[in-house]
Amino acid sequence: MGSKFLCKKVISGIPEATVASWKERDGHYCLLEGTIRNSSSPEAAEGLIYQAGMSSAVWEIGSEAICKVKTWAEGMDSESNTLAFVASRFPHILLPEVTYSWVDEQLERTFFI
Repeated sequence: MGSKFLCKKVISGIPEATVASWKERDGHYCLLEGTIRNSSSPEAAEGLIYQAGMSSAVWEIGSEAICKVKTWAEGMDSESNTLAFVASRFPHILLPEVTYSWVDEQLERTFFI
């Protein structure tokens, strides 16, 4: 995922090097530090559910999570920070739970699961 992480499905046992994980019906998904993958590979489009040109896209991961990717530049706030702000000020508004988020400076993108 980007130039920083790999997403791996595990049936049992979460690896020690896991940065974040979430439970699915048939196991867990784990985010592990990893190297960049070739984004032109066929896997890059697998699970794609929305794309807005080159500025944002959403992929499904399993049946319980999505990964949202948006263009980022120095000084921009992330969408996960915006969601946290709204949640803290307006707790009655239902918002998606952010499992993990990060900025990938190398690719100039923000990611959140």
